[in-house]
Amino acid sequence: MTRYSWQFLILMISASFSFTMLYGKPFKTDINYYELNLELVRSIICLFMMFYIAHIRSCNRIYFWLITGCSCLFFGNNMNILDEIAIFEESYYQEVEDLLSNTGIICAWIGVYKLIQQQIIRTKTLDYEANTDPLTGLLNRRSFNQMANIHEKSEENSYLMLDIDYFKQINDTYGHSAGDSVLTQVAQCIRQCLRKEDRVARWGGEEFLIEINNCNIDTARIIAEKIRVLIENCHFNVGKHILHITVSIGIANVSAKNQNPDEVINLADKSLYQAKHLGRNRVVSADELAQ
Repeated sequence: MTRYSWQFLILMISASFSFTMLYGKPFKTDINYYELNLELVRSIICLFMMFYIAHIRSCNRIYFWLITGCSCLFFGNNMNILDEIAIFEESYYQEVEDLLSNTGIICAWIGVYKLIQQQIIRTKTLDYEANTDPLTGLLNRRSFNQMANIHEKSEENSYLMLDIDYFKQINDTYGHSAGDSVLTQVAQCIRQCLRKEDRVARWGGEEFLIEINNCNIDTARIIAEKIRVLIENCHFNVGKHILHITVSIGIANVSAKNQNPDEVINLADKSLYQAKHLGRNRVVSADELAQ
């Protein structure tokens, strides 16, 4: 069937119905042209909508209600037009006309409601995909950066930069699918140690950035150690292999002296590289860099 097959079929049925109903009927001498023009405009709008909604034909559950609603309204308006130009003595004519109009309104309303629901779901899906790392389900770097600049000046937030030790060796030895599995499992371990109000993002490659709200540097170190120990003691299932991995973590915090999140994240990154330089599998805070 062609794209507009239903629409052309409806037009043919409507035209045949109109000629049949007008056959042998006397025409009115006092036609209300204002009402007639209104009905013509309504019919043109219904006709336009019938053809316009063809682009959502693939969404059957929405298309069915919209095409049914527009068709009923189109037939109902055409019957109104016939009623304006000819005299119909049949008692059922007005009842059928009202039934078509009411049915059309209900079906069109259901179709529009389902269309709005679909658009809401689609918008949420696109928003989720735009702000989420597809592998781990964590925030991506873009989304984290947007949120990092929105915080209360009075808050003392801490940032943890975490890196998986010797991750390249995992990819080289077991393959990239194994590396992806490790990243996913590490993300799950991190989530277990955080509160709902804390945020974590996959920063890039095997690096993760964690923001802990209302947390000083000492508490951040305790949380970082909790994450490090949990990952060190975990058994990572990678196909037929069980891997033991470690992580290095750098810490810095937003305080009254430093309110710029970008600078604090940069400090956490420097602390991370210090942890790696000192032998990995350890936590280093920014205040240790000055010592």
